[in-house]
Amino acid sequence: MAAGCSDQKKQAEGLVRVALEHRDSNRHTEAIQVLNRAVALDSQLSEAWYLRGLSHAALKHTKESVADLTVAVRHNPNWAEAWLALGVAQRTMGETALAIKSFSEAIRGNSRLTAALFDRACAYAEMREDAKSLQDLNAALKIAPDHDEALTMRATAIAVSQPDEAILDLSSVLSRNKENSEAWLLRGQCWARTGDTDRSLLDLNMACRLRSDDYRPWLERGRVLRKIGRMEDAISDLSVA
Repeated sequence: MAAGCSDQKKQAEGLVRVALEHRDSNRHTEAIQVLNRAVALDSQLSEAWYLRGLSHAALKHTKESVADLTVAVRHNPNWAEAWLALGVAQRTMGETALAIKSFSEAIRGNSRLTAALFDRACAYAEMREDAKSLQDLNAALKIAPDHDEALTMRATAIAVSQPDEAILDLSSVLSRNKENSEAWLLRGQCWARTGDTDRSLLDLNMACRLRSDDYRPWLERGRVLRKIGRMEDAISDLSVA
């Protein structure tokens, strides 16, 4: 009996390797079919549940992904990446509170897992727990200071209360990506809050050029132009907006 179980486990592990090849080639349907056989052979094989959950997620089978990843973390409760994947799937389903719990388990397993910190920050923001969201963003940026999404999100959170600090974050983003229209827009708004209308207009000019079909940069530039008395230009921008 023991030899038979051992053979089944080896077969299941071999199928996991085959599934990995399918996943590497984005053949997720084929990967799921192989992993169905793997879990039938060895229902305790957490890697099989995890990989099948990821492939279901890739195919937008969110309910199935949550179910498989839940089994994966049940078999291996210290697997940070599996908890992270479960949290992502739960958040996709709109189960934000559960996602936060899963991200917290991921962070407990690996406190330097930047993706879990960032995703939990996003989830906290959705729950309007802004202080907790900002705390996670700060933690993520200590580990990965060039995380542009986290920098932009933090800048957005502090733009009104700490515009000078937000400008530093957005300048870091723009140093790596001059085509980031959202960063130009946000930094332009922050410069305006500090009273530096010249720099604000320079940034908003870039935002208008990069995102001509978005009303927001035109609106913000129109407001700055009106503030400095350039009424005709302001009316032109506000009309576009």
